[in-house]
Amino acid sequence: MSVEKGELLIGGRIAVLRRVMSEKLLWDVVCAFRGPDLKYGDMLKQVLTNTIREIVMGGDRIEDIIKSRMSPGYIETMLEDMQIVEGDLGHYFVHINDAFRALYRLGLIDKDTYKYIDHLLNAIDLALFRIEDTGKLTDDDIEECMDIVRSAFKEWKEVKGIE
Repeated sequence: MSVEKGELLIGGRIAVLRRVMSEKLLWDVVCAFRGPDLKYGDMLKQVLTNTIREIVMGGDRIEDIIKSRMSPGYIETMLEDMQIVEGDLGHYFVHINDAFRALYRLGLIDKDTYKYIDHLLNAIDLALFRIEDTGKLTDDDIEECMDIVRSAFKEWKEVKGIE
């Protein structure tokens, strides 16, 4: 009897896996769960991958998760660390962009919060472009990206009434 129950559990797991793989929005989120296959990508994982995980787990309010994990200070540190990351940053960010878009479309992230995240991802894309172009970020590059982030963060907090 216990073998049959075990087989049902395995069969049920396979059915769930097939469902996730066939559902585009779920697949986009799952692809970002694992985190970056990058050397020295710990800060990326802390700021981006773990934010996605926390949103899906649903333990805290989304605003609290975003405020604590994706505030300008963390983003600035992440941008500085991006310069030492080894691996395909572009591939990683495709999965991150897809996952946040999917979370929005699934209704886990509201429009105003997604707008902030979208601005933040655009700033990260700008930094990635500069790194791919020159191999590094200058202080001016980081400041340009951070101006985008700070402005969007301030607007998001005002719209959401967050202190």
